[in-house]
Amino acid sequence: MKTVYSILLLALGKHRNYARLVCISLILLVCVVLPSRAQSDLSTFMKLYDEKRYAELLERLVEYRDRVPNARNPNTDLLLAATLCNMPQLSGQGIYWYKRVLSRYDLAAETRSLIRDAERSCGSGTTVALRTSVAIRSSGSGVGVRSKEFYWMDREDAPLLSETAKTITVLAEEEIGRRLFEPEEGDKGVRFIKELVGSGFTVLQRGNFIIASQRSFTTQQLRTIQSELQTVLSFYVRHYTMPEPRHLICVYIVPSVGDLRRLSERIHGLDISDNCIGYTFHDDNSIAATMSGPGTGTLRHELFHLLVRQNFGDIPVWFEEGIAALYEVSNIQDSLVQGLPNWRGKVLKHTARKRPTVEKLIAMDQLSFDEVESRSIEKRAANHAMARYFALYLQEKGKLAALYSALRNIDVLQMPQDDETKSIVERVLAADVGAIDADFLNWFGTLSH
Repeated sequence: MKTVYSILLLALGKHRNYARLVCISLILLVCVVLPSRAQSDLSTFMKLYDEKRYAELLERLVEYRDRVPNARNPNTDLLLAATLCNMPQLSGQGIYWYKRVLSRYDLAAETRSLIRDAERSCGSGTTVALRTSVAIRSSGSGVGVRSKEFYWMDREDAPLLSETAKTITVLAEEEIGRRLFEPEEGDKGVRFIKELVGSGFTVLQRGNFIIASQRSFTTQQLRTIQSELQTVLSFYVRHYTMPEPRHLICVYIVPSVGDLRRLSERIHGLDISDNCIGYTFHDDNSIAATMSGPGTGTLRHELFHLLVRQNFGDIPVWFEEGIAALYEVSNIQDSLVQGLPNWRGKVLKHTARKRPTVEKLIAMDQLSFDEVESRSIEKRAANHAMARYFALYLQEKGKLAALYSALRNIDVLQMPQDDETKSIVERVLAADVGAIDADFLNWFGTLSH
């Protein structure tokens, strides 16, 4: 079994330069890959695995997932599953964790097949021969691109579908390291980013952010943008118990989607779609977006995607997308950020017959949420709109942060029920999912769309 899991994990680890491309539209794009700086940790764990020190490795993996930023990723969880499978009394948990990896991460079809083979071999003593590399579904050169099929209703600024990115150039680890700046290295960061983006950009730093803008914003407008982002960051950290960012966050602002495409290729080696107006590149801790005005909705959305990976990389896709979308239209009052009704409510109302119930929504994995198999445009629209409005519903009930904490803080070694997420949602909201769905519909009916 050692050869099987070593190849599987290390092959996954090779895809380190991933961008989480999120076209802020109706459908948001998921790309999940292990950051390159975690490779040394993986090597240490693999050594313990090779030496069959499974009990020690299990203890260290559990602590690692809970305490180290960005530790919750496919590689860590695959190694956790393999370790459990090699401990006869815990092989049942090993099978569960393979299923969990398939549910929580956006993996290529080939990767998913390999993991299913490993799952079937769990506890059997058999070996699955892996002869090909594996990949994340939405990253890597040569991956297919999801194209925009039409615009929703009469909104030309709200494309229904977004597209994945192709990696043109893989950034070297040394280059990624040069782009990561400690909080006290603001001046160094500004000098480097100025050189990276070239002329035509205004670059400044304050708090946790370096802002590099190609738009004709005044210095005061950029300070306001930075101040809003700092308030939102502090809210995320406090409200969702996220760790403070270890490095400064670089925010690139450009005037148009054409400028964004050129910037993404030049600084991140990406080929992004014409409908993409914002993306997050986790490895160098950066966000890039188009902005037609000083509103920071797209940046607030992207910032959640960037921060959530620090200690909840295995967050369910419907929950991550719902919360991120919640804050793209939100109100800042003092230190509180509150999501508001937005255009997705009109979408949800229009697609009422396609709307997933709460029970169906919370059972969705990456593939079903994006309707990859059915390719139903309306169902995708309904899924994403429902996720956003369920997050708004939870916020209004005062249960959003509580559910976030409950879903994140599961006991790795406790054998869960098959409907783990369902039981957690029902416990937090003190009702069964049928009653929750009925209450959601009543609440939704009171809103203006």
